[in-house]
Amino acid sequence: MIFELSPPVLHDLGFKATLSWLVEDLHKRHGIQVSVTDDGAEDALDDASATLLFRAVRELLLNVFKHAKTSEAKVSLRQQDHLFHIDVEDQGVGFDANDGGTSSASGGFGLFSVREQLGRLGGNMEIASAPRHGTRVSIRVPLSGRPDGPASIRRKEDTP
Repeated sequence: MIFELSPPVLHDLGFKATLSWLVEDLHKRHGIQVSVTDDGAEDALDDASATLLFRAVRELLLNVFKHAKTSEAKVSLRQQDHLFHIDVEDQGVGFDANDGGTSSASGGFGLFSVREQLGRLGGNMEIASAPRHGTRVSIRVPLSGRPDGPASIRRKEDTP
């Protein structure tokens, strides 16, 4: 289990290479087809950020497998304005974003833990989802790994 949460390749080859390994592993184990888009920027995450983001993306993709009732997901990566952006989305069954994301019924990393851990790095997470309309989770963390403010979960309905 420790290997799955922080595989050695993460520290040896970086976040993007480890994400490729995760996508392949999830396809072999669970049949999830994940497409990844990347802006091509250098992998500039520190170890703490890379480990957290790997765990967060893993949790989000496992949520697709467990809850979304779809076998496809998209992950996009980009660096902009000194932030690392990750968006994970699916076209599955969705959920009420006002009711989800506070705990993990299976005792896993959970969306609540993702939010709490992002706060330690000055990051945030936004969830946009609705029943029958899929889910998009957007994560932002400072590239420096230094906290710039509190973590938050903003739901699509809460944003102006």
